[in-house]
Amino acid sequence: MTVFFTGDSHYGHWTNPERNILKYCNRPFPTIEEHDEALIAAWNEVVGLNDTVYHLGDFTLGNDGMAKRYFIQLNGRVYILGNRFHHDKRWLRANTIYYTKSDSVTILSPIYTMKIDDLFIVLCHFPFAIWPRRHYSAIHLHAHSHSNYQGEGKILDVGVDNVNRIWGAYRPVSLDEVREYTEEK
Repeated sequence: MTVFFTGDSHYGHWTNPERNILKYCNRPFPTIEEHDEALIAAWNEVVGLNDTVYHLGDFTLGNDGMAKRYFIQLNGRVYILGNRFHHDKRWLRANTIYYTKSDSVTILSPIYTMKIDDLFIVLCHFPFAIWPRRHYSAIHLHAHSHSNYQGEGKILDVGVDNVNRIWGAYRPVSLDEVREYTEEK
C-alpha cells in the first residue's frame, strides 16, 4: 500500500471559458471534460485500489451529486480535508458517505496531523508559514496556491499544478516523492 497526496483538482470547474480552472491556471486542456478525464486517468495510473490518497481540498466546485460522480471513478481509499470556505463547501458533508472504486471516502478536519514511521506531517488546504513541529523536521503539505507559494522549510504544495511543475504530470504525489523533495529543501 502506497500513500499519496494531492489537491486542487477542480473537477467540473465551470463551463464558462472565462472563469474556469483551465484559464486561471493555464492548464493545457481544450475543455473541462477533457481536463477531468485526464486528471482521473493520471490519478488511476499511479494510485492502486489498495492505496491511500489524502486530498487537500478544491476537489470540485460542484454539488453533492457531482462529487459522487467523480469519487466513484477514482482508485484507492480517499481522505479529504476540503476547502470548506469556498470550493468544497457545496458538497462536503460530514454525514454523507462517498465511495471510490475500491473503498469509501473519509472526511477529515481542516487541519490534520499524522505520523508515518518517523515522519510527522501537517496537512491543510492552505499553506502555513509556521506549523507544528516544524523545527523538528515535520513536513507541511498544502494545496491552494497553484504553485504560487513555495515557503521556507519542509513545505510542499501537493496541488496538481505544482506537482505538474515539479514532476511533469497532474497526478497525486507519493510519500516517497514527498520525502525526497523535502529532504532536498
